[in-house]
Amino acid sequence: MIILRNYFDIDSKIVLHDNEYKIENINSIINGVGGITDNNILYGLYVYNKKLFFVINTKSYELNKNNINCSNKYITKTDRLFIILSSNQKVCEIQYEPVVDPGMMYYDIDEEEFDVLLYISSLLKDNETISKFVEAMSKRG
Repeated sequence: MIILRNYFDIDSKIVLHDNEYKIENINSIINGVGGITDNNILYGLYVYNKKLFFVINTKSYELNKNNINCSNKYITKTDRLFIILSSNQKVCEIQYEPVVDPGMMYYDIDEEEFDVLLYISSLLKDNETISKFVEAMSKRG
């Protein structure tokens, strides 16, 4: 069982177990961070036995924490492209349009705060950040 902090709701967690996931209130340790998009796709980053994993829905991919290249940039005015390479092998390539809950548009918000893939790419930006994430999650789990 893997437990991720829900990026979109800090008072909840995402529990990944037996090829299913569910959202619950936080009351235990977490292994990483994740979020469920508006089309019900789970994306997450977690640490298990000091190994780093990226998850799409219920499929986990082990990442070589010493050889990761992650990018997330705009390719059109509205679409972003998120790519993870681990040991020069493509783990994922996701083209998406960041979506913000329309109810949140009434507030003065930064739309990027609601982009879980952008947040994950910030955690994978360099070896120091990756090491800190792995170390922090290893202490929790």
